[in-house]
Amino acid sequence: MTVQTKTAVPNNATFQENLTTLLEEGLAAVEQAMFDVVNSDVAVLRDASRHILSSGGKRIRPRMVILSYIACGGRDFTAVARAAAALELVHTASVVHDDINDHGVLRRGKPSVNALWGRTFALLTGDFLFAKVYELMAPLKDLNVELAEATVALVEGETLQASAVKENTLNREIYNRIIGLKTAALFKSAARMGALLANAPQHVVDSLGHFGYNVGLAFQVVDD
Repeated sequence: MTVQTKTAVPNNATFQENLTTLLEEGLAAVEQAMFDVVNSDVAVLRDASRHILSSGGKRIRPRMVILSYIACGGRDFTAVARAAAALELVHTASVVHDDINDHGVLRRGKPSVNALWGRTFALLTGDFLFAKVYELMAPLKDLNVELAEATVALVEGETLQASAVKENTLNREIYNRIIGLKTAALFKSAARMGALLANAPQHVVDSLGHFGYNVGLAFQVVDD
């Protein structure tokens, strides 16, 4: 008589619970890393940075880093928290600068840095946040290239958008190029960095990068 062995079927509820716990652990590490790194003896930089960080936000980009990391088997959140925090600071610095350009007085439902501290200190706060990205990423070596390329793309996309609006040349083709640069590139970088930190094979890194890029496109279309 042949004895058949039963293959254990994963419990979806248990899997979801474990995933939620891991994600919360990762995001808590990211928040801690961001608030730690923006500490400064210069009160206005410290206070303005903490203000924009505590104003909330969806934290979608760091979530992408962490979920990619978990999907590839990563469980130690020390290094991944630095990368995810750096990526979120790039995004946060860019919105601080956006509010200067757009004369924005509200950000995430609270007064913007620009509204509370004025244009000069908002500009300097954005610069400060960008500089702190270097500090977070310094130990991560080649991952600096991943984030640098995405950050360059973000600035190119924002510039292309401003030029298209000024010159009244915005169309579907230019719009798609803009969101690919200013939004999707950072999502792509997030997914790739999570996979790289988990030592995933290159084809997995590339596939997750492609996934992240398309999620970024969809996110920006819905947001617009």
